[in-house]
Amino acid sequence: MKKYACKYVVLRFSPYSDTEEFANVGVLAYSKIHNVFLYKLDTIDVGSRVDHFFNIENKTFYKSTMSSYEKELNYMRNQVISHSMSAESAFEQLVQPRANLLSYGERRAVLTNDITVTLEKIFNRMVNHVPEH
Repeated sequence: MKKYACKYVVLRFSPYSDTEEFANVGVLAYSKIHNVFLYKLDTIDVGSRVDHFFNIENKTFYKSTMSSYEKELNYMRNQVISHSMSAESAFEQLVQPRANLLSYGERRAVLTNDITVTLEKIFNRMVNHVPEH
């Protein structure tokens, strides 16, 4: 199978902007050639790792932040699926800098045979800290 390029960013949660600390909590990726937009968020942890790292007293804070953002991501993914927007446009619109609890790392590109598998690998490495074999 022929490899193709996809771009991705790592989603960061940073509740205290003054400390500039963050936790990786998701990955967004797209393939321009296939017009596919995908994402994966840290929903299994449901914030326990993040709450512990940042010592957040309100245990629903992270969960509600991620739930709200997931709705925005679903909306954008549905726009791509319905061909109302390209995957590239959705990706670029989402990763614009914003003053928010959620931000993105640098944009990166990777060659892949399967964007879904690649998204999973990147998520496991960057969010779950699972080393590649």
